[in-house]
Amino acid sequence: MNLKVPFARLQLPVVLVAGLFFFHDWAPVAVGQSALAAGVPVSVNAITLSVAPNPAKVRQKVTLTARVTTNSKAATGGTVTFFDGKLRLGSAQVVGKKPAKGYKTGTATLTTIVSPGSHSVTAVYGGTAGSPKIVRSKRVALKVTGKTVSTTVLTAKANVKHPKNYDFTASVRGFGLAVPRNTVDFTDITTSSDLGRASLDPKTVSHSFGKALVTNASGQPAQSVVADFNGDGFPDVATVDAAFGPSTMVVFLGKANGEFESPVSYPTGYFTSGIVTGDFNNDGILDLLAMSQDGTIALFLGNGDGTFQTPKTDTIGGLPAAIVLGDFNRDGILDFATTDSFANTTSISLGTGDGTFQSPMAYAVGSGPYDMATADFNGDGYQDLAVVNDSVNTISVLLGNGDGTFQAQKTSALATKWNSWPPEI
Repeated sequence: MNLKVPFARLQLPVVLVAGLFFFHDWAPVAVGQSALAAGVPVSVNAITLSVAPNPAKVRQKVTLTARVTTNSKAATGGTVTFFDGKLRLGSAQVVGKKPAKGYKTGTATLTTIVSPGSHSVTAVYGGTAGSPKIVRSKRVALKVTGKTVSTTVLTAKANVKHPKNYDFTASVRGFGLAVPRNTVDFTDITTSSDLGRASLDPKTVSHSFGKALVTNASGQPAQSVVADFNGDGFPDVATVDAAFGPSTMVVFLGKANGEFESPVSYPTGYFTSGIVTGDFNNDGILDLLAMSQDGTIALFLGNGDGTFQTPKTDTIGGLPAAIVLGDFNRDGILDFATTDSFANTTSISLGTGDGTFQSPMAYAVGSGPYDMATADFNGDGYQDLAVVNDSVNTISVLLGNGDGTFQAQKTSALATKWNSWPPEI
């Protein structure tokens, strides 16, 4: 029987075992360089980047540490964003004057797992209102050695023109971001005959996900965030349980295999439906902020090992339905914004740097604001807000002034009505 060996075909479902993740779900914006008044000396920012270990092994935690100075002194606030080439790896707050144990003032740290191969890593400091110059570190070459797991499936099909002959196809499935390379060797093990080799065909690459690994969540999870809460380089998950009564925040620490440890619950307010993560007290450790629709927030300061302290609670009032994170006044300290579905407002709560917040400032939006997002929508370097007004099918955009205040809303009608609930942007 004649055997025909075509080029091997490649299918690549990407399972993010060795993939990249983000510490935060928001990115810093560029600060306008004209913000300083004429005649005022310009502060000089500088940034350096170190990567350890380097080289690293596959699935080994890599720590990216940026050191930021302003006028040759350690910076005490602001955000650093890390890049692998043009790919954004994540961002971290610059540690302030009261660092946690093991952290240093003026540094920003990101832990992650990087795929095998060569990488070019940089860090960008976005500046603050007092020192607005954006600076980028020199590139650091990172080498990650080793291989990720792959599987090969062999299929045989009778040749159309010569039915007594068979065409063999090897489908290779790789895990991670790296594309499998090299060749596939075909062997007839019944006769110990080497049938030949075929190269993997790059035209057949397909990126997808493997079979879902299900972990049962607690209660009725309404929203989640992903970050590395215990510093092992692997992503963890925190959710909020929107119960019609006393609710909880639940933390799932990742096992580095797509599964999670048993969930740990923390009490929150009533019907907790929003959650964000960031370093709210600038000590170098990620915290969690949960928003409840009884008009309260609960700030859980992180311990750095995946556990959290007893929450600091505060009342923001109204019926908050959505929450976003940002540094709206460019002081290097995280703030947050919420929407109030009954009052038809969005409110800004400016952070003080110690885990507390100023009284919220409210701005009018449309009827039934349900969700929101933040970004620089007009390219002036300041963070703006966009709010979905579900009752009137519009979006309100509030342009930021860069000092924590916002301009009056500009509304735009949506092309179609929401066909799902809840509406999101």
